[in-house]
Amino acid sequence: MRVEETGSFGKWRSFFWPIHSFELKKFIPMLLIYCFIAFSYGALRCLKDSMVVTASHSGAEAIPFIKVWAILPCAVLLTVFFTRLVNRYDREKVFYCMMAFFIAFFVLFTFVLFPAREYLHPHGLADQLQAFLPPGCKGLIAIFRNWTFVLFYVMSELWGSAILTVLFWGFANEVTSVGEAKRFYVLWSIGANMTGILAGQITVFLSEGLHISWIPYGKTPWDQSVLFVNCIVIFCGVAAIAFFRYLNKNVALPKNSFVPEKKEMGKMSMRKNIAYLFQSKYLLYIAIIVLAYNVCINLVEVVWKNQIKQLYPDPSSYHGYMGEVMIWMSVLATLISVFVSGNFIRKFSWTASALVTPVITCLTGTAFFAFVVLSNLGYASLAGWIGATPLVLSV
Repeated sequence: MRVEETGSFGKWRSFFWPIHSFELKKFIPMLLIYCFIAFSYGALRCLKDSMVVTASHSGAEAIPFIKVWAILPCAVLLTVFFTRLVNRYDREKVFYCMMAFFIAFFVLFTFVLFPAREYLHPHGLADQLQAFLPPGCKGLIAIFRNWTFVLFYVMSELWGSAILTVLFWGFANEVTSVGEAKRFYVLWSIGANMTGILAGQITVFLSEGLHISWIPYGKTPWDQSVLFVNCIVIFCGVAAIAFFRYLNKNVALPKNSFVPEKKEMGKMSMRKNIAYLFQSKYLLYIAIIVLAYNVCINLVEVVWKNQIKQLYPDPSSYHGYMGEVMIWMSVLATLISVFVSGNFIRKFSWTASALVTPVITCLTGTAFFAFVVLSNLGYASLAGWIGATPLVLSV
C-alpha cells in the first residue's frame, strides 16, 4: 500500500487538511485548475439564464426547446469531436484542444456576435413565424429569434458538462489514486464552492448599474456586464491551461491510460462507444443516473426561472438575483463540504454518499411543486400574513 494512502494525521489536520507536504506540487495546481473552471461555470450559469430568459419575446419556456433542439445535438457533436481527439492525441493535447475551442467561442461572442446581435437576430422573420405558428411554438421561435444568445447558452452549458465534468474529472480520476481521492476530492469541492461565492459576488456587483463611460463597448450597464463576465471567463480559461501545462511538465503523473488501449484495440468509433455502453451494466446505470438527474433539474428550473422573470423582468436585475442565489448556494455547499461530506464519505460508503443527492432532490422538489400548486389555490392569504406575495415566496 502506498505512503499517501496510509499516512496518518492528527485529529484536526485529518479533518481540515489531510494532505502530505510532498503532495502539494500535485494537489495545488489541480485545485487551481478546478477552481478556475468552476468559477467560470458559476459566472456563465448566471449570465446564460439572464441572457436567454429576459431576451426579446423569450422566457423560461424557451429552455426546454434549447435543451432538445440545441444542447442535445451540440452535445452529440462535441462527444464525437472529443472521441476523435482521445483516439488520436494524448490527454495533454486533448485538454488544450478542448479549452482552446471554448475560449475561442467566448472571444468570438464577446467581440463579434453580441455587439452585432441587432443585425444578426432575424426579428422580422420570427414575427412572421409567430403569427403563423400555434402559441405552443413560442419557445421554438424564441430560440430562432435570439440564436446568438442560444448559442452562448449552449456553450455555457457544455462548459459544465464537457470541461468541468468530462475533461477535468476524467483527468483527475486518471491521475489520482483511490486513497488520494478520499482526501483530495473534498478539499477540491470546498475550493470550487468558494469560487462560486466569488462568482456570485462579482455577478451582483456587475448587475448594480456599473457603466464605465471610457470603455467603447455597449450602450448600457448590461452590455458591459456581458463584456466583463466573458473577459473573466477567458482569463480563467487561459490560467487553467497554464497550470495544466505546469502540472504536466513538473509533476510525475501516471501514464496516459488510453494509449496502450489504442495500440491493442485500435480506434473506437462513436457507434462502438455506444455499443460498449449498452454492454456494460456499470456504464449503463451511470447513463440512467445522468438522464434522471437532468430530467429532474429541467422539470424544476423552467417553472422557477419563469417566476424569477415575473419578479425581475430587467436583465440586470435578473442577473443580480441569480448572483445572490449563487452566493447562498455556494455558502451552503461549502459548509456541507467542510462539516458533512468528508466525514460522511469516510464513515459511510460511496453509495450512501451518492444517494444523498436524489433523496434531497425528491424531498425539496416535492415541496416546491406543492407550494406552487397551493399558491394558485388560495395560498395568497397565508402569504399576505407572512408579509410577502406568493410569487416572492415561490421564487
